[in-house]
Amino acid sequence: MSHYDSLGLSQSATTEAIKRRYQRLILQLHPDKNSTQDPQSSNALQDSKRAAKLQLVLKAWEVLRDQDSRTEYDASLAATGTPGGAGPKEVVNGEVDLDDMTYNADSGTFQSSCRCSGSYVVSEQDLEEGVEVVSCTTCSLRIRVLYSVVDE
Repeated sequence: MSHYDSLGLSQSATTEAIKRRYQRLILQLHPDKNSTQDPQSSNALQDSKRAAKLQLVLKAWEVLRDQDSRTEYDASLAATGTPGGAGPKEVVNGEVDLDDMTYNADSGTFQSSCRCSGSYVVSEQDLEEGVEVVSCTTCSLRIRVLYSVVDE
């Protein structure tokens, strides 16, 4: 999984889009915002998954925030044939057309149900920033949201 995958962005994302996505993910994943106090709780597993995802997001930001390190990282992706190059693609468990997702006008988000009873949520701003892959809110499954950008 590339650093771009960790953030749910394409390799062509702007530095500003990477920064906004990083900030949003940090707020969603930070343990002070989403922690479970009871270690016997079934949510404790979710907390450990969030902690692992948080570490991936932090590492991605560390590399992608600086233009020089990002250029070097992009070159290594191309040289090793990993995502962004000619190698294997990221693991995505399905594809959902944006038109098939439920739109919530109050929050400006699109939502689709996951088979675990969780949901996939993507905001209008995420879509504008180029987010293509969305993780379930409760399990590790990921979907690719299919949409095309319309210039107004």
